[in-house]
Amino acid sequence: MGLRTTWQSLFPVWRPDPGRPARAGAAIDVLVPGMSTEVTEQMDEFDPAREVKGSERIMEAGAWPNFHDAEVHELKIWRGDVRPEDNVWIGPVIEASFELCALEDPFIAVLKFHDCEGIEMVSFNHQNAIYDLAFSLERRGHYRDGGPLPPWICVSFTQAFGVRVSFKCARVEVMERREVS
Repeated sequence: MGLRTTWQSLFPVWRPDPGRPARAGAAIDVLVPGMSTEVTEQMDEFDPAREVKGSERIMEAGAWPNFHDAEVHELKIWRGDVRPEDNVWIGPVIEASFELCALEDPFIAVLKFHDCEGIEMVSFNHQNAIYDLAFSLERRGHYRDGGPLPPWICVSFTQAFGVRVSFKCARVEVMERREVS
């Protein structure tokens, strides 16, 4: 008897994770036909102090700094470089400069987000104040051998006045910490 494959076995069924409140970028679970209908193991929270490469450059008293009322000074988006014939696979990259002006000792943090997808931006203006820089994780499926792919890092610049940005990326890096001039 040959192997039978149906479309349901090739494409996961997505459903919200009932263990978490509904919010933008909330974690989701993948249920594949034939698997148990129980909710799969929840993903860990994204800890930028631990997960962001170079986070020690901007840590305040051993903790990730507060981005409340930060201002986005600059936003660079590069489309990446995909050339299969040369085995080059660089996804879109976003580099953002934030002035953390609500801190006792304000500074500018430059972050780079790699292999971005689903980039949405509205209302970029002269101030671009944000309430927060929020991170969450989202499952993104499995390799052909059945092992899980690394999760997406869902990023949101929560709008206060000006810019609102959201996207998914594969990794985040702190490039620089500068004094405010």
